[in-house]
Amino acid sequence: MKTLNKILLSLLSSILMFFAFYPREISFLIFFALIPLLYIYRRTNTAEAFFYFTLSAVLFYVPQYLWLRMIWSWKVLAVMTAYLAFYTGLWGFLCKVLRIRFASIPEILAASFLFALLEIARGTLLGGYNGCSFSSALYRFLPFIQSADLGSMYFVSALIVCVNICLFSFFVEPASDKPQILSLLVLVFAGNMLYGAARLHMFRQNTVPVRFTLIQPCIEQHLKWNSDFLLRNLKKSADLISSADERTEIFLLPETATPNDMTKYPRTYETFSNASRGKFLLLGSEYFDFSYFYCYEHSRKKNAAFLLHKGRIIQSYFKLKPAPFAEYSPLRFLKKLVLGKGTEPSREYTIFNTVYASMGVNICLEAAYPELSRGFANNGADILINISNEAWFLDKPVSKEINALSVFRAVENRRDFIKVSNCGISFYADARGKIHFRTSLFVPEVKTFEAYPRCSKTLWQKFGYTPIWAGFIIFYLIFLLRKRKKVYYIR
Repeated sequence: MKTLNKILLSLLSSILMFFAFYPREISFLIFFALIPLLYIYRRTNTAEAFFYFTLSAVLFYVPQYLWLRMIWSWKVLAVMTAYLAFYTGLWGFLCKVLRIRFASIPEILAASFLFALLEIARGTLLGGYNGCSFSSALYRFLPFIQSADLGSMYFVSALIVCVNICLFSFFVEPASDKPQILSLLVLVFAGNMLYGAARLHMFRQNTVPVRFTLIQPCIEQHLKWNSDFLLRNLKKSADLISSADERTEIFLLPETATPNDMTKYPRTYETFSNASRGKFLLLGSEYFDFSYFYCYEHSRKKNAAFLLHKGRIIQSYFKLKPAPFAEYSPLRFLKKLVLGKGTEPSREYTIFNTVYASMGVNICLEAAYPELSRGFANNGADILINISNEAWFLDKPVSKEINALSVFRAVENRRDFIKVSNCGISFYADARGKIHFRTSLFVPEVKTFEAYPRCSKTLWQKFGYTPIWAGFIIFYLIFLLRKRKKVYYIR
């Protein structure tokens, strides 16, 4: 195959991925996005497979994350997209090294679970970033994503990759066993859909609902941190709270709802403590240790959430996973590039306990990581909440991306999930991942609704990523054993 044809096929694969994801969301294209790359795979060696798979991913990630130019330079954007694309290239490379031809059921399943394992690595190493995970393209396709409760969103990614490979193997790969491949395709797609339909049918609202009021104050970023507008911003939040339904049981405000450390500014603390009298009020705030009063530059900073009741703070949570390259630098030498603000991570899964519900709260991009919400659910949270401030990104698609990833936290743990953002998009999804409402960007909102506490245990909560690891190891071993048992005849 000519080099130009390989480049064009790589481009075709990236275009299919580009249109499958937000904000275009032609989601069914994700079932075909890898087929052009697999066609190249048959006609390349190990090094070429790595190159063309990486090239296709770069061509996808660069336009997808072009909005990061609002924050970082071109150099940083180039490094980030190359890092993300590396894992796609590594998948092609490892498949070649493992001598996978996509011609039999065991090697197809082994390759699919290997892809999921690399998505897990991408979401873990160097602070982790799992944006544009294959599964997130289907966040609205509820029957297909219900299997996330078996092994997280990455298990769904493995199924999507399996469909891609089966289609390629059935229609293109001459050495494949067509009846077996067709059987696997039907089993994976139809079987997963039947499982999803059953889970959706079994869904019940069988607990006493909690009445929440979500406050989306919509304070623009250039005004939020301007001390000249502090009193105006506090009054805006207080007025929105006072306009809410009186039957509200818990108020929810976004990340850094206070533009300073509310524990050290009496006026800020007074505003929200007054609003919390007789109600529970959850909000985000910055937090500094007491060296703040002596030297701001050397005081330890944390991204915090506070639960107020009867005019006082009764519980606090500090962010477990600061955003890599934004709130902290996972590698020391990157601090010289001013990538990270030195936010300190916490190690405690704090559960906010009220008489109505036990809430697990994650902050901003923490909603993108399956293991964090799993930790909250396993520690007793019966409702999951995300507080966020996405005003930084204006109307860029990052809000839709975080929402798509957040839907999986509801399905994985079978918990209702609430996201409240400063300038939108805020939403409420039930334990099936069905979004009941979502707010608009840059519009102040006061939304009262009912959510249901749940305490069921899923396979994902019990075993984590074990099914994915086990799937790869078992099917690759079967592939090796079957390969050794082949008998070759000389005529």
